[in-house]
Amino acid sequence: MHNRYPTSGEDKVPALQATGPRFNLSQPAMRNRDTIIENAGSRFRLIQYDVEPSRHNLFLALLNKKLILGEYLSSTNTRSAIFSVPLDARPLAFEVGTSRQGEFTYGDSRLFSELGGLLAITARVTNGMVLPSGSISRSVAFVDFTRPDEHNLYLVPGVERIFNQGSAQNLSYYIDNLSRFNEMGKRFDAQAAAHFTEGFVKVMSKDN
Repeated sequence: MHNRYPTSGEDKVPALQATGPRFNLSQPAMRNRDTIIENAGSRFRLIQYDVEPSRHNLFLALLNKKLILGEYLSSTNTRSAIFSVPLDARPLAFEVGTSRQGEFTYGDSRLFSELGGLLAITARVTNGMVLPSGSISRSVAFVDFTRPDEHNLYLVPGVERIFNQGSAQNLSYYIDNLSRFNEMGKRFDAQAAAHFTEGFVKVMSKDN
């Protein structure tokens, strides 16, 4: 994704503020920091954290597949990771109470199909690893306004730290967890599960 909120060239000390609770993507388990920065009339948002050395290869695999939210600003040789992310990005968990339908909207069918596809790609890239139970909807970020080469769903920066080893049954694992832990509320019904399955299987059936 592209940096939509560049810094100003003026030599001023930027003002820092915490991202609001509805949009905040920081998680204690990921040890990431989500901050809004204001500088000379410009407003942009950074997520920063230190990549765990034992997870560095996993981080690079996700980064190279462009599965992580935002524009990566650091060198891949450094431990410190800095991402510039859209101001409107928020945890998927906050979409629980918003059901969308219609030909020209980002409806539930598309959302759950793309969520299944994202988690399937992630499973392929990570050799079958999965997100922990109860953390799925907070480990995926939703973005309203995107460009043609972008998606609406991405993994939250720092997510590589919390992946667990999965199995050949990753699809049923995710469906069970999204339903049992009520991460998406009543939106994840039988129809939503069918769309999720469609997206997941479509990715997994590809040759590469």
